[in-house]
Amino acid sequence: MNISRKINNNTRSVKSNTESIKPLFDIKTLEFYCRYVISMNQNIRISNLNLIRDLFDRVDENQYGNDIDRITRIRFIKRGLDARISKKLTNKDMIIQYINGGIGDKPLLDASTLEEISDEDLAYLNEQANELVKSYFVDERYDEILNLAANLHNANYGRRSDVVNQIQQLTADLNMQFNKMDESISQSQMFSLLPQEFESVMSDIHARQTSPSRVLRTGMTGLNAMLDGGFQADRVYIIFAQAAGGKSFTMLDLAMQIKKYNKDYIPHDPTKIPTIVFLTMENSEDENIGRMLSMVSDGKTFGDCSLEDSINIFRTSGLGYDKDTDPIDIVMIYKPNLSVNTDYMYTLTDKLRESGREPICFFQDHIKRIRPVNKRNDIRLDLGEVVNEFKAFATATNIPVITDSHLNRDASKVLDDNSGSNKKDLIRSLGSFNVSESYLMIDNCDLGIIINKENDSHDNLYMGFKCIKTRTKCTLDLFYQPYMMTNEIKLVEDLYSPVPSFKRQLKEDKNTGMKISKRVNRSDDDDLFSLNTISDNMEPGRKVDPGIGAVPVDPSSILYPRNENQSQFVTSGMPSEPVLPMPAMIPDAFANTSPIKSDPWETELISRSIINSGLDKPAIRFLDDDGVSINNGLLPYEPK
Repeated sequence: MNISRKINNNTRSVKSNTESIKPLFDIKTLEFYCRYVISMNQNIRISNLNLIRDLFDRVDENQYGNDIDRITRIRFIKRGLDARISKKLTNKDMIIQYINGGIGDKPLLDASTLEEISDEDLAYLNEQANELVKSYFVDERYDEILNLAANLHNANYGRRSDVVNQIQQLTADLNMQFNKMDESISQSQMFSLLPQEFESVMSDIHARQTSPSRVLRTGMTGLNAMLDGGFQADRVYIIFAQAAGGKSFTMLDLAMQIKKYNKDYIPHDPTKIPTIVFLTMENSEDENIGRMLSMVSDGKTFGDCSLEDSINIFRTSGLGYDKDTDPIDIVMIYKPNLSVNTDYMYTLTDKLRESGREPICFFQDHIKRIRPVNKRNDIRLDLGEVVNEFKAFATATNIPVITDSHLNRDASKVLDDNSGSNKKDLIRSLGSFNVSESYLMIDNCDLGIIINKENDSHDNLYMGFKCIKTRTKCTLDLFYQPYMMTNEIKLVEDLYSPVPSFKRQLKEDKNTGMKISKRVNRSDDDDLFSLNTISDNMEPGRKVDPGIGAVPVDPSSILYPRNENQSQFVTSGMPSEPVLPMPAMIPDAFANTSPIKSDPWETELISRSIINSGLDKPAIRFLDDDGVSINNGLLPYEPK
């Protein structure tokens, strides 16, 4: 609900500077501020709350006589401000409990009737509070102003300069107070170590940096490790690949993954629908929607499906919308090549907000098809400006921007010349020097990734990801993510799989020729999973690692069974090659089947159980058909 009228029912009496100013708020205005103090809108800053407190510190309940309704709301507001500023409470239920005095006490108001406030409501209330507090500064010095005006009027020629200096000092004092008020509602904040400013700014910064809405997870464990948890607010990401190298497909896949794996996302404005924005400037909307259909349906096209079937496929594949269970929307907009500049992103964002949506990330495909506002008439400089303007947009909107671009001819030559050879891990030979047209794109972005499709020796298809520039923590700088066996345009999602699907290299171990192939399915037992791990020529002294395959292990680090009847293990240490943490509980909806192909003659590990290793952390033991541990192969198990 937007505020439809100005707060113009406030009356105030002119008093001397020794008395408090007593604004007379109407019930409706007071209810707006009641909603404000319990709002979970993440755009409310400590400086905003301090502004509201400055306003209501000047409110005297006695001014309202026996008007219990208004007095009750004033007390509600003051207690709410105390809860948030002095007690630093952030949970809505705890704030309301503090306001009402504790469990069992009669509530001041029925908080369930107080609606959430939108960004528009927030901006308006802040502005109105700012104007009122400024007027009170003037009121509080009313007598001084009148006296100086009278003195100036009556002063002779010799005394007028003294009076003018006093007026100038008064004006400077008021301007300082006005500027401080304006800063409290400004979008930008000035950092200072002065005690009266430091804690307020630090509180706002800490809230933004630790917000659960700051990071957007993908469905790929390896990519999340590369991104320091996921795509982060305020940052610009560029994906580089050769022409027809899968950039657009990967961008679409990532958009769908963000929707699927961030259902707990809390928008900054709780009244808005969190929305992924996809600005396509290369492929038409029809083409992209058709690709999305193929990704979630094992390659089906619109020609293969009726209208009803197409709609059902989208809704049952994680691409539906439900406010409670599937709350993220995807909006796709097509604009022809070079038809808009980066200012259009602000225009589009404003239009979406007006329609009740809050953009949470912005995809743009691709960077050479959008113009900079600050055009330099040189493609290298223009591309650098586009990235700079993307960064300004990301900072202003507090969302990540993800775009893509091409690799240069040298990169394409390396990849093309070796595409039919037995060489593997070709992406390792590429770097920032292979970025096409402008190195300024690398300089100005927060994270750059090269992607490239490659096959392993068994003809399994992977997409390689290599980080070539980052301003964030990167725990995995290169990995290969497999494609689905039944759909070679859709990457495997392994976020909730007990073992990550990615590999750190495609080149096989020369000594073993080992390959790992996984099929993971949910068991009826929460602590037991069915795992088929296919291998050949496995040797003692090697362990199973989902990223590398079989790797040498220090014998002192191997866990050995104490006897055949016990699942207790003794060891001097954990395996020397740790893997990424694995969730303890895997939702049934995310039971994953790996796409990697296998041959019928290969041996299989058919069960895996979680065991107590006798260490600080449990481990996972692999068993063959006969219940015998295979090569003492096990992985650390770290429940979250």
